[in-house]
Amino acid sequence: MGKQDYNFAQTIKAFFIRKLPEDYLTHPQGSSLTHQTLNSSTTEIRTLTLTERFQRVSMIIHDIDQRFPTKKEHANAPIDKEKISDEIAALNKISSTLQFSERYNNWIKIITKLALTDLYQSTEAAEYISNWKKLSQKDTQKFLKLNHHFIISNVKRMLGKNTDLAKHIREDRVFLYHESYQKNPDTNEARILRGIANIGSNIWPGSNGIHINTHPDSRFQNLACALDVIFHESVHIIEGQIGYAYRYSSPIVPDWLKQDAALIVERDSNNAYIPTRMGNSYYKQFNEVLAHQIGQFVNQTINLTPPAPL
Repeated sequence: MGKQDYNFAQTIKAFFIRKLPEDYLTHPQGSSLTHQTLNSSTTEIRTLTLTERFQRVSMIIHDIDQRFPTKKEHANAPIDKEKISDEIAALNKISSTLQFSERYNNWIKIITKLALTDLYQSTEAAEYISNWKKLSQKDTQKFLKLNHHFIISNVKRMLGKNTDLAKHIREDRVFLYHESYQKNPDTNEARILRGIANIGSNIWPGSNGIHINTHPDSRFQNLACALDVIFHESVHIIEGQIGYAYRYSSPIVPDWLKQDAALIVERDSNNAYIPTRMGNSYYKQFNEVLAHQIGQFVNQTINLTPPAPL
Protein backbone atom coordinates (compact mmCIF):
# COMPACT_ATOMS: atom_id res chain seq x y z
CA MET A 1 0.00 0.00 0.00
CA GLY A 2 3.08 2.25 -0.23
CA LYS A 3 2.35 5.77 0.94
CA GLN A 4 -0.83 4.61 2.61
CA ASP A 5 1.24 2.35 4.86
CA TYR A 6 3.22 5.38 5.95
CA ASN A 7 0.10 7.39 6.69
CA PHE A 8 -1.38 4.59 8.75
CA ALA A 9 1.83 4.03 10.66
CA GLN A 10 2.06 7.70 11.54
CA THR A 11 -1.56 7.78 12.66
CA ILE A 12 -1.17 4.69 14.83
CA LYS A 13 1.96 6.17 16.40
CA ALA A 14 0.23 9.45 17.24
CA PHE A 15 -2.84 7.61 18.50
CA PHE A 16 -1.17 5.15 20.86
CA ILE A 17 2.16 6.59 21.94
CA ARG A 18 1.42 8.86 24.86
CA LYS A 19 3.69 11.58 26.17
CA LEU A 20 4.23 11.99 29.89
CA PRO A 21 2.49 15.25 30.93
CA GLU A 22 5.04 17.92 31.80
CA ASP A 23 3.51 18.45 35.23
CA TYR A 24 3.27 14.74 36.07
CA LEU A 25 5.74 14.96 38.95
CA THR A 26 3.70 17.69 40.65
CA HIS A 27 0.61 15.45 40.80
CA PRO A 28 -0.17 12.36 42.86
CA GLN A 29 0.72 9.07 41.21
CA GLY A 30 -2.10 7.41 39.26
CA SER A 31 -2.68 4.72 41.88
CA SER A 32 -3.41 7.23 44.61
CA LEU A 33 -5.68 9.16 42.27
CA THR A 34 -7.54 5.95 41.51
CA HIS A 35 -8.30 5.40 45.19
CA GLN A 36 -9.11 9.06 45.70
CA THR A 37 -11.60 8.89 42.82
CA LEU A 38 -13.21 5.69 44.04
CA ASN A 39 -13.67 7.24 47.48
CA SER A 40 -15.26 10.39 46.03
CA SER A 41 -18.87 10.82 44.98
CA THR A 42 -19.75 11.79 41.42
CA THR A 43 -20.99 15.11 42.81
CA GLU A 44 -17.59 15.75 44.38
CA ILE A 45 -15.82 14.91 41.11
CA ARG A 46 -18.04 17.36 39.25
CA THR A 47 -16.76 20.17 41.47
CA LEU A 48 -13.31 19.73 39.92
CA THR A 49 -12.52 21.84 36.86
CA LEU A 50 -12.39 20.25 33.42
CA THR A 51 -8.62 20.50 33.53
CA GLU A 52 -8.41 18.80 36.92
CA ARG A 53 -10.66 15.94 35.81
CA PHE A 54 -8.77 15.34 32.58
CA GLN A 55 -5.47 15.54 34.43
CA ARG A 56 -6.73 12.85 36.76
CA VAL A 57 -7.71 10.68 33.79
CA SER A 58 -4.28 11.23 32.25
CA MET A 59 -2.44 10.26 35.43
CA ILE A 60 -4.46 7.07 35.87
CA ILE A 61 -3.82 6.11 32.22
CA HIS A 62 -0.13 6.80 32.65
CA ASP A 63 -0.02 4.59 35.75
CA ILE A 64 -1.60 1.74 33.76
CA ASP A 65 0.86 2.31 30.90
CA GLN A 66 3.77 2.12 33.32
CA ARG A 67 2.57 -1.18 34.76
CA PHE A 68 1.52 -2.67 31.42
CA PRO A 69 3.71 -1.13 28.70
CA THR A 70 2.36 -1.03 25.16
CA LYS A 71 4.03 -3.55 22.88
CA LYS A 72 4.15 -2.84 19.17
CA GLU A 73 3.05 -6.33 18.15
CA HIS A 74 -0.21 -6.10 20.14
CA ALA A 75 -0.70 -2.40 20.90
CA ASN A 76 -4.50 -2.70 20.91
CA ALA A 77 -4.79 -5.99 22.79
CA PRO A 78 -6.88 -5.65 25.98
CA ILE A 79 -5.12 -5.58 29.32
CA ASP A 80 -6.42 -8.20 31.75
CA LYS A 81 -9.38 -6.32 33.20
CA GLU A 82 -9.03 -8.05 36.55
CA LYS A 83 -5.63 -6.41 36.97
CA ILE A 84 -6.94 -2.89 36.34
CA SER A 85 -10.49 -3.17 37.68
CA ASP A 86 -10.06 -0.30 40.14
CA GLU A 87 -8.54 1.93 37.46
CA ILE A 88 -11.37 1.12 35.05
CA ALA A 89 -13.95 1.95 37.72
CA ALA A 90 -12.20 5.24 38.49
CA LEU A 91 -11.94 6.21 34.82
CA ASN A 92 -15.60 5.38 34.29
CA LYS A 93 -16.64 7.49 37.26
CA ILE A 94 -14.72 10.50 35.95
CA SER A 95 -15.99 9.94 32.40
CA SER A 96 -19.58 10.02 33.63
CA THR A 97 -18.98 13.70 34.47
CA LEU A 98 -17.36 14.48 31.11
CA GLN A 99 -19.95 14.06 28.36
CA PHE A 100 -21.06 16.00 25.30
CA SER A 101 -24.11 18.18 25.82
CA GLU A 102 -27.52 16.88 24.77
CA ARG A 103 -27.65 19.64 22.17
CA TYR A 104 -24.37 18.53 20.57
CA ASN A 105 -25.43 14.87 20.59
CA ASN A 106 -28.73 15.75 18.91
CA TRP A 107 -26.97 17.97 16.38
CA ILE A 108 -24.72 15.08 15.31
CA LYS A 109 -27.74 12.76 15.14
CA ILE A 110 -29.56 15.17 12.80
CA ILE A 111 -26.44 15.39 10.61
CA THR A 112 -26.36 11.57 10.50
CA LYS A 113 -29.96 11.34 9.35
CA LEU A 114 -29.41 13.99 6.67
CA ALA A 115 -26.30 12.17 5.44
CA LEU A 116 -28.17 8.86 5.30
CA THR A 117 -30.95 10.54 3.33
CA ASP A 118 -28.33 11.79 0.85
CA LEU A 119 -26.98 8.25 0.63
CA TYR A 120 -30.41 6.76 -0.09
CA GLN A 121 -31.07 9.36 -2.81
CA SER A 122 -27.68 9.09 -4.53
CA THR A 123 -27.58 7.21 -7.82
CA GLU A 124 -23.78 7.08 -7.56
CA ALA A 125 -24.03 5.42 -4.15
CA ALA A 126 -26.67 2.99 -5.43
CA GLU A 127 -24.24 1.75 -8.08
CA TYR A 128 -21.54 1.12 -5.47
CA ILE A 129 -24.00 -0.59 -3.14
CA SER A 130 -25.30 -2.95 -5.83
CA ASN A 131 -21.72 -4.10 -6.49
CA TRP A 132 -20.46 -3.82 -2.92
CA LYS A 133 -18.72 -7.19 -2.59
CA LYS A 134 -17.13 -6.91 -6.03
CA LEU A 135 -15.74 -3.37 -5.73
CA SER A 136 -12.08 -2.74 -6.40
CA GLN A 137 -10.01 -1.13 -3.67
CA LYS A 138 -10.17 2.17 -5.56
CA ASP A 139 -13.97 2.08 -5.87
CA THR A 140 -14.31 1.02 -2.22
CA GLN A 141 -12.35 4.11 -1.21
CA LYS A 142 -14.52 6.26 -3.48
CA PHE A 143 -17.71 4.91 -1.90
CA LEU A 144 -16.46 5.46 1.65
CA LYS A 145 -15.25 8.94 0.69
CA LEU A 146 -18.68 9.69 -0.78
CA ASN A 147 -20.31 8.87 2.56
CA HIS A 148 -17.76 11.02 4.36
CA HIS A 149 -18.65 13.82 1.92
CA PHE A 150 -22.36 13.46 2.76
CA ILE A 151 -21.56 13.83 6.46
CA ILE A 152 -19.24 16.84 6.15
CA SER A 153 -21.51 18.65 3.70
CA ASN A 154 -24.36 18.33 6.19
CA VAL A 155 -22.17 19.67 9.00
CA LYS A 156 -21.66 22.77 6.85
CA ARG A 157 -25.37 22.86 6.06
CA MET A 158 -26.30 22.74 9.76
CA LEU A 159 -23.76 25.42 10.66
CA GLY A 160 -24.79 27.66 7.78
CA LYS A 161 -22.53 27.41 4.74
CA ASN A 162 -21.35 31.00 4.91
CA THR A 163 -20.38 30.97 8.58
CA ASP A 164 -16.69 31.12 9.49
CA LEU A 165 -16.80 27.74 11.24
CA ALA A 166 -18.44 26.05 8.22
CA LYS A 167 -15.67 27.40 5.99
CA HIS A 168 -13.15 25.90 8.41
CA ILE A 169 -14.66 22.38 8.27
CA ARG A 170 -12.94 20.20 5.67
CA GLU A 171 -13.39 16.75 4.19
CA ASP A 172 -10.59 14.35 5.00
CA ARG A 173 -8.94 11.58 3.02
CA VAL A 174 -9.92 7.92 3.32
CA PHE A 175 -7.35 5.11 3.34
CA LEU A 176 -7.71 1.35 3.60
CA TYR A 177 -5.58 -1.02 5.63
CA HIS A 178 -5.67 -4.74 6.46
CA GLU A 179 -5.15 -5.96 10.04
CA SER A 180 -6.55 -8.84 12.07
CA TYR A 181 -7.19 -9.17 15.81
CA GLN A 182 -4.42 -8.40 18.26
CA LYS A 183 -4.22 -10.76 21.23
CA ASN A 184 -2.88 -10.27 24.71
CA PRO A 185 -0.54 -13.28 25.00
CA ASP A 186 -1.14 -13.46 28.76
CA THR A 187 -4.93 -13.69 28.58
CA ASN A 188 -5.72 -14.54 24.92
CA GLU A 189 -8.19 -11.67 24.94
CA ALA A 190 -8.30 -10.03 21.54
CA ARG A 191 -9.40 -6.75 20.01
CA ILE A 192 -9.55 -5.46 16.48
CA LEU A 193 -9.49 -1.85 15.33
CA ARG A 194 -12.10 -1.49 12.59
CA GLY A 195 -11.09 2.07 11.84
CA ILE A 196 -9.07 4.97 13.15
CA ALA A 197 -9.05 8.73 12.77
CA ASN A 198 -6.45 10.93 14.42
CA ILE A 199 -8.80 13.29 16.20
CA GLY A 200 -6.54 15.68 18.06
CA SER A 201 -7.64 19.30 18.25
CA ASN A 202 -4.09 20.36 17.39
CA ILE A 203 -4.15 18.63 14.00
CA TRP A 204 -4.71 20.74 10.89
CA PRO A 205 -8.21 19.88 9.56
CA GLY A 206 -8.16 17.47 6.63
CA SER A 207 -4.49 16.59 7.03
CA ASN A 208 -4.45 13.12 8.55
CA GLY A 209 -7.15 10.95 7.06
CA ILE A 210 -9.54 8.21 8.08
CA HIS A 211 -8.17 4.66 8.02
CA ILE A 212 -10.64 1.81 7.50
CA ASN A 213 -9.76 -1.83 8.20
CA THR A 214 -10.78 -4.13 5.32
CA HIS A 215 -9.69 -7.38 6.99
CA PRO A 216 -12.51 -10.00 7.05
CA ASP A 217 -12.22 -10.14 10.85
CA SER A 218 -13.40 -6.54 10.94
CA ARG A 219 -16.66 -7.53 9.16
CA PHE A 220 -15.89 -4.94 6.49
CA GLN A 221 -17.48 -7.11 3.77
CA ASN A 222 -20.83 -6.45 5.44
CA LEU A 223 -22.09 -3.16 3.97
CA ALA A 224 -23.80 -2.07 7.18
CA CYS A 225 -20.61 -2.67 9.17
CA ALA A 226 -18.50 -0.73 6.66
CA LEU A 227 -20.88 2.24 6.82
CA ASP A 228 -20.97 1.97 10.61
CA VAL A 229 -17.20 2.54 10.62
CA ILE A 230 -17.05 5.43 8.13
CA PHE A 231 -19.82 7.28 9.99
CA HIS A 232 -18.19 6.56 13.35
CA GLU A 233 -14.81 7.88 12.23
CA SER A 234 -16.38 10.88 10.49
CA VAL A 235 -17.99 11.86 13.80
CA HIS A 236 -14.47 11.89 15.24
CA ILE A 237 -13.24 14.05 12.35
CA ILE A 238 -15.98 16.59 13.11
CA GLU A 239 -15.01 16.52 16.77
CA GLY A 240 -11.34 17.17 16.01
CA GLN A 241 -12.06 20.03 13.62
CA ILE A 242 -14.41 21.77 16.04
CA GLY A 243 -11.77 21.37 18.74
CA TYR A 244 -9.12 22.81 16.43
CA ALA A 245 -11.29 25.83 15.66
CA TYR A 246 -11.89 26.46 19.35
CA ARG A 247 -8.22 26.04 20.24
CA TYR A 248 -6.87 28.40 17.59
CA SER A 249 -9.76 30.67 16.63
CA SER A 250 -12.41 30.45 19.35
CA PRO A 251 -14.50 33.47 18.15
CA ILE A 252 -15.67 31.49 15.10
CA VAL A 253 -17.21 28.79 17.31
CA PRO A 254 -20.88 29.52 18.15
CA ASP A 255 -21.61 30.02 21.83
CA TRP A 256 -23.78 26.89 21.98
CA LEU A 257 -20.82 24.77 20.81
CA LYS A 258 -18.14 26.21 23.07
CA GLN A 259 -18.80 23.97 26.06
CA ASP A 260 -18.41 20.86 23.90
CA ALA A 261 -15.39 22.28 22.07
CA ALA A 262 -13.71 23.02 25.41
CA LEU A 263 -14.24 19.38 26.41
CA ILE A 264 -12.35 18.26 23.29
CA VAL A 265 -9.49 20.72 23.77
CA GLU A 266 -9.03 19.93 27.47
CA ARG A 267 -8.89 16.22 26.77
CA ASP A 268 -6.16 16.74 24.16
CA SER A 269 -4.23 19.29 26.21
CA ASN A 270 -3.99 16.75 29.03
CA ASN A 271 -3.28 13.63 26.95
CA ALA A 272 -6.46 12.13 28.37
CA TYR A 273 -7.77 9.95 25.54
CA ILE A 274 -8.39 6.49 26.98
CA PRO A 275 -6.85 3.79 24.72
CA THR A 276 -8.82 0.82 23.42
CA ARG A 277 -6.81 -1.62 25.52
CA MET A 278 -8.12 -0.25 28.82
CA GLY A 279 -11.33 -2.22 29.17
CA ASN A 280 -14.76 -0.70 28.84
CA SER A 281 -13.42 2.67 30.02
CA TYR A 282 -12.54 3.28 26.36
CA TYR A 283 -16.24 3.03 25.45
CA LYS A 284 -17.34 5.28 28.34
CA GLN A 285 -15.43 8.40 27.28
CA PHE A 286 -17.59 11.13 25.79
CA ASN A 287 -16.44 11.03 22.17
CA GLU A 288 -16.64 7.23 21.94
CA VAL A 289 -20.09 7.14 23.51
CA LEU A 290 -21.42 9.35 20.71
CA ALA A 291 -19.41 7.82 17.85
CA HIS A 292 -20.51 4.30 18.79
CA GLN A 293 -24.14 5.41 19.07
CA ILE A 294 -23.98 6.87 15.58
CA GLY A 295 -22.20 3.85 14.11
CA GLN A 296 -24.68 1.43 15.66
CA PHE A 297 -27.63 3.48 14.41
CA VAL A 298 -26.24 3.45 10.87
CA ASN A 299 -25.52 -0.27 11.10
CA GLN A 300 -29.06 -1.04 12.20
CA THR A 301 -30.80 1.13 9.61
CA ILE A 302 -28.88 0.38 6.41
CA ASN A 303 -31.73 -1.34 4.62
CA LEU A 304 -32.20 1.31 1.91
CA THR A 305 -35.32 2.71 3.49
CA PRO A 306 -35.66 6.14 5.11
CA PRO A 307 -33.79 6.15 8.47
CA ALA A 308 -35.73 5.47 11.63
CA PRO A 309 -35.86 7.98 14.50
CA LEU A 310 -32.57 8.32 16.36
